[in-house]
Amino acid sequence: MKNHGSKKIIFFDGVCALCSNSVKWIIKRDKKHNFMYTPLQGETAQEFLSSSVDLNQLNTIILLDGEKIHTKSNAALKIAGMLPYPWKLLQILRIFPRPLRDWVYDGISKHRYGWFGKYDVCTIPTEEEKDLFLD
Repeated sequence: MKNHGSKKIIFFDGVCALCSNSVKWIIKRDKKHNFMYTPLQGETAQEFLSSSVDLNQLNTIILLDGEKIHTKSNAALKIAGMLPYPWKLLQILRIFPRPLRDWVYDGISKHRYGWFGKYDVCTIPTEEEKDLFLD
């Protein structure tokens, strides 16, 4: 496994088209390379998360920030806050209570395969992206 140093790790559903495209979107905007990426289906997720969450029950993006685990809307907004302007302005959505934000998040997550599609295998990073992926 690659050393991630002090970078934050984004765990995502590697077969979900929405999730994989979201990661590609983040990579394009994360010019400081704050993040490393790994699919929930990979060995890194098993190593880092299996003791704290049931990976089979996950329908969320996860941000591992040091020892802290962020999920659902909190993870998405935390990630947005680490991106450059204007994306960091999405943090304003924190004014809505987390249960409301997560309800919207869960609704999208529940239908993500039907609305956006599903891959047969996890997305393979490009040659330029390879160093940003742990699995």
